[in-house]
Amino acid sequence: MGGGGSSGPHNDLSRIFKVSEETKESTQSKKPILRAEFYLKNMDRESYWKYCVVNEGKNLFKKSQQEVSAVTTSTSASNSTTEECKWKYLYEIEEKDYDSELIRELLKKMYQFWRVEHVFNMLALYQKDSKISTEGSGSGTNGDIKITWEENNQTLTTTSAQQENSFLKKIKDNCDLKTEQTKDSLDVLFLSPDLKKKSCLPSPVLTNITLKLGSQNNVVAAAASQPSPKSTNNFLNKEKISGGTFSGTLGYSLFDYWTNLKRTKENNGSRLPIILFESKNEYSLKEDSQGSSDPESSSTQKPFSLKKFFDSVDQRTLELKNFVKEQKSLSLKLKEISPNQEDLIY
Repeated sequence: MGGGGSSGPHNDLSRIFKVSEETKESTQSKKPILRAEFYLKNMDRESYWKYCVVNEGKNLFKKSQQEVSAVTTSTSASNSTTEECKWKYLYEIEEKDYDSELIRELLKKMYQFWRVEHVFNMLALYQKDSKISTEGSGSGTNGDIKITWEENNQTLTTTSAQQENSFLKKIKDNCDLKTEQTKDSLDVLFLSPDLKKKSCLPSPVLTNITLKLGSQNNVVAAAASQPSPKSTNNFLNKEKISGGTFSGTLGYSLFDYWTNLKRTKENNGSRLPIILFESKNEYSLKEDSQGSSDPESSSTQKPFSLKKFFDSVDQRTLELKNFVKEQKSLSLKLKEISPNQEDLIY
């Protein structure tokens, strides 16, 4: 397990996880159904876990498996905030309203997803032969950063522009990074234990997870524009979840050594930078999953086993080659959050 230097500040700051479901009608239609909050300390202790069921998920988590009617929800982006959620600790689940075991199971798998994906991200940076290329430089865009690698150490052709993209420039300016090379800058920021080389500590603060159910059990989220047909059992249960997969992104923010958030130096320091790590990994949620954990198994044939990979993280045996058989890539994007959106993180 490489990349231990990215653990971030050791305090009680929380991380927000959001699970969305992917509807049957469109793979692009993702609606948040559940939010969860974990803390940097005691992250593995269920007694510290918090959750809130958003409007789109209220009927899906009903304890009763009876058919439910569609609910009316607002589609306004300005109303899509945590105000529709009532945060509670996991042990405060109202048994009469929600399936407590189902929510507990989902939160456990969300925690496992975060652990595995964080290790994957750090292994990709730690890989000695990984290459960096930048995309979308100029034209007023931040420009994405792409990390690629090959197991056989062949030389890769990159598309790095001569002009440094604005993504990396913002991070360098914020964290006083003096290195010239893109990969060196990312290595120092995320992996180096030498605190003299940087003034930032990156830590995951936001995770977006997509729950994709098997085709035979795909659930259509209740909405005003989609009346629930009588033939649809509009609820979730452990069986449906176990037949599904997780995929998603981790967002890292920057902190100083006093655990204060580091803001961009532009716009009077009013915006919070989030570095999104976007992998294409997909994980089976079966406890006895037959998903791939064998380096010789093609990643395109079936999803990875979340349980097997999580166990490997605990045993410190997970390697980059467990994820890929052939060339793979990981994209980094910069997202800047305004002050009125920060309640989605803390």
